[in-house]
Amino acid sequence: MPEQVQKNWKVAVAVGGPPGVGKNLTRQREEWPFPKGPDAPDVLVSTLEFMGYFFHRKHIPLWANIRYVVYDEVDNLVSGTRSKFLERIKVMILRAQRTEGARVQTALVGCVMPNQGGKSTRMLINRWMPHALRTAERPDLFHRSHPMVPMKWQYAPEGFDEKVRLLLDHLKKDIGTYRDRKTGKMYLKQKTLVFCNSTQTAAKLAELLATTYHFRKIGIFVKSIGYDERRKRLHLFREGKITLMVSTDLLARGIDIPDLANVVQFDFSRNVVNHLLRSGRVSRAGSRGRVFNMYDDDEQGGRDWHVAGSGEKKGQFWDQIHAAPRQGPPAPP
Repeated sequence: MPEQVQKNWKVAVAVGGPPGVGKNLTRQREEWPFPKGPDAPDVLVSTLEFMGYFFHRKHIPLWANIRYVVYDEVDNLVSGTRSKFLERIKVMILRAQRTEGARVQTALVGCVMPNQGGKSTRMLINRWMPHALRTAERPDLFHRSHPMVPMKWQYAPEGFDEKVRLLLDHLKKDIGTYRDRKTGKMYLKQKTLVFCNSTQTAAKLAELLATTYHFRKIGIFVKSIGYDERRKRLHLFREGKITLMVSTDLLARGIDIPDLANVVQFDFSRNVVNHLLRSGRVSRAGSRGRVFNMYDDDEQGGRDWHVAGSGEKKGQFWDQIHAAPRQGPPAPP
C-alpha cells in the first residue's frame, strides 16, 4: 500500500479459519485474533471463509463497527462453494444495521461479468443489491482482450510433443534465452507464465523443460503442492528466482506479478472468462506484455477466439458476445 496509507492506517490480514475453529471446522469457538479498541486494525484484508465464521448474534457488535466493505473478484464470490460464506456475511451486516443502526457502504469489484442465464453474475448481484450503481471507465472493453496486450496465435493440432516444440521456438525467438557456458543450463531473459489445463500436463511439461532442455529458474504451481509451498514459489517468482513458471489456473485470477512480461497458453483456456483472466496477468498498471496462444480444432480449443481476433468475422463475433441485454440500473454518467 502507499507509504502515506501505511503511516495512517493499521492494516491486518486474515485467511483460512480463525483461531478456535477445530479441525472439523466446528463453530462458536472462533476467536477474534486482532486487538480491539484504539489498537484495532483500520483495514482488514480477509477471505470470505475467515469472516464467515463470525456468524452468531454475539458477533453483532463486531459487524456494527464495520463501515466499508469491498468485495473483490465478485463474479467468483457470488457463485460456487464460497457463496455460503458470502450469505453469512450479508446476513450479519443486515443484523448489525437493524439492531445497532450501523451504516455500511459496499463496493463490488470485478474484471469479468460472465453471462450464464439465471446464474449470470449481473443477475445474482442484482438480486443481492438491486439498487447498486454500475460504473466502468472503459465499457467498450467489456469482455475483450486488453488493447495493450498483443496476441500471437499458433495452430497446434498435433498434440503434446508438437506443442512443446512450438513453445521452445517461442521461448528462444520471441522471449529470448541464454545458455551458461560452464554448466550448459538454459535461462529465460524475461519472466514467463505458462498455463496448462491440468496438473498432469503441467507436471509433465515442467519436468521435460527442466531435464531434457535444461531450463533453470523453473517452477511449477499446482494445487497438489500445498498452500505453504505455493506461497513460497509465488514469492520466488516475484523475486525473480523463478523466471519460468508452469501453472494451472491457480495463477489466473487475483495474482499480481509486476514485471511479468509473457503469458503462454500451452493449453488454451476452457472458457472465455479464464482466457481473459490469464491474459490479464500481463500489462498490469500500464506496463506492456504479450500473450502466446496455442489453439486447435477441439470444441474448447480456442479456434473461435483466433477467428474473432482477425478477419471479417471479428465484428460479428463481438456482436454475439454483447448481445445479452444489460440487467439492473444503467451505469451513471
